[in-house]
Amino acid sequence: MSARWNRAFALLLGLSLTTAVLSFVVVQHIESSFASATDELNRETTMYDRLVGGLTFENGTGHAVLDNGSSASADFRAADHLLDVAFADALTKYNAQSERALVTDAHVQWLTMFDKLRTLAADPALADAFATGPGPQRAAAHLLLGKTTDAISATLRQLDVISRGSLQQKIHQAHSTKSRLLILLAAIFALSVCVTIVYARRMARRVVQPIRALWQSADRFGAGDLDHRVELHNDDDEIGELAERFNAMADMISSTHRHLTVQAHQDALTGLVNRGGFIKHLDAAVEASSPDGGAISLMFIDLDDFKHVNDELGHAAGDELLRQVADRLRGAARSADTVCRLGGDEFAVLVGSPTEGGRVAVEIAERVLGVLEQPFSVHGSIIRVGASIGIATQASPGQTGDYLLRAADVAMYSAKGQGKHRWQAFDPDIHGPVVADVSSILARLEARDLDTSYLP
Repeated sequence: MSARWNRAFALLLGLSLTTAVLSFVVVQHIESSFASATDELNRETTMYDRLVGGLTFENGTGHAVLDNGSSASADFRAADHLLDVAFADALTKYNAQSERALVTDAHVQWLTMFDKLRTLAADPALADAFATGPGPQRAAAHLLLGKTTDAISATLRQLDVISRGSLQQKIHQAHSTKSRLLILLAAIFALSVCVTIVYARRMARRVVQPIRALWQSADRFGAGDLDHRVELHNDDDEIGELAERFNAMADMISSTHRHLTVQAHQDALTGLVNRGGFIKHLDAAVEASSPDGGAISLMFIDLDDFKHVNDELGHAAGDELLRQVADRLRGAARSADTVCRLGGDEFAVLVGSPTEGGRVAVEIAERVLGVLEQPFSVHGSIIRVGASIGIATQASPGQTGDYLLRAADVAMYSAKGQGKHRWQAFDPDIHGPVVADVSSILARLEARDLDTSYLP
């Protein structure tokens, strides 16, 4: 049985190789024949259109010289030069001797018949005199120019007819050769089918399995596993190429997803973490906090009198000032801290050292006040701006990030009320009731349990 399988496999391999070689020869020959014919057709058609177009253009400029005199001479000489170059190029584009002979005949006709018109265009005085001369003389010249152009065009049409006939013959020969080779290929293929059927199921299995792998990979990727990639061993065929394209698409989608995730949590103006990203950092820190791990601290920073900058220098200057403030805040904070722009002229800093958060927050606040005391240069103007800072430290693990942010906000307004450009730590005894009232109002608004009919 093994010997039979070996002989069948050897026969199939021999037939497959023969079919492959013959297929390659057929395809190469057909491709070469048709490519050659197509190239020649395009080359000669382009050349013919160039000659006819040049002749038509020169005919038009010639009539203009007859009517307008020297004012049209420059256009005629330019057209004459272009057509002369076209005739010279045509001798290199056409391959058949008969075609080159017709090109030469047309060239000689053109040189001879347009000679008087060249003489007229070369002499401005003569051209102007002719243009203002008797009408019958110009009419006769126009008629002669038209007949001359028609005669040259007729020669060029003969050139086109011969060129197309030659190409049609080549295409017919290519078709005949293709038919003979395809018949031979069909005979060998029919013989190989008998042996191929035996292996059809095995070959089909080799195709189905990679497709199933692609299917399963697509399901995993669609389910959110953006890091999954297809791994196939047959990467040298169409299925392998499809797998490569799938992986390339997955790389692009994964990269775009990461980029959009970064954009979703980054402030476009300053490059700092935005409010959404800051809330995620804060909630994660609160969730990870424990009684033994220290207390979380955050700072709420609001620029003093920022509205005057926008009103006096414009919003572009205000944006530039915010960017410079963001840079200074980065410098004042540490690498472990999270600096955020909450919106407008409001910033926040989440201290990255829970075990000593309160003390470090005060140190950072002092540095922030110090760096913001230095003047800013914005669009040629010197600006001084201060900041009111509220500091809130987690008093118990049960306090949420939202509570801490409101507490720091209330402490910031307390600092602003004490004269601005200072920091104020949240005091539960003094500021706690305000936070509780604000939280209650927001909760009732969210539950739509607050009567707003008396609000302006």
